[in-house]
Formats: sequence, structure tokens, C-alpha cells
Amino acid sequence: PSFLPETAPEQATYLLVYRNIDDEVNFIQIPPMTYRLLQLIQNNNSVSCNDCLMQVAKESAHPEPKIIIDAGLQVLQNLAEKNIVLPGNV
Repeated sequence: PSFLPETAPEQATYLLVYRNIDDEVNFIQIPPMTYRLLQLIQNNNSVSCNDCLMQVAKESAHPEPKIIIDAGLQVLQNLAEKNIVLPGNV
């Protein structure tokens, strides 16, 4: 409360807020691509994670989409280990 910025930062900050298995609230700062991936997964229940990863890779226009897809799989695995996403959906 003692610090309220007067202007927005140049880049957005993406925070993932979750409750762990011990019922503790945690925060993780995530990159924009992870945010986009989670947004696609959340908004498209009938679409596979692989399809969402391919969409993120396409949107990124990365010259080697496999790098984006492999990194996204690792991110999803890490989030599954924290019970943020369900392992069966990854």
C-alpha cells in the first residue's frame, strides 16, 4: 500500500497464483508464452495440449517450432509436478 506506481511498466507481469497440496497459496512469475499456453488450454477444453503448444509455436513465429513445443512440454510437466495442471491433461 505504501507504493502505488503512477505508470504501468513497459511489459506486463504475468503471475500464476495457485494453492499447493498443503493448502498454501503460492505465486510464480511466468513468461508471456506460458501465460498464452495456459490461456489456450483453459479456453479450449476439447483441444489437446499438443494442439495448444503448436498454436503457441505458430503465434511465436519461431524459426524452429519444435524448440517452442519441447519447452512448452517441459513447462507443463513442471506445472503438473506442482499440481497446477492435471498430469492426465499434459
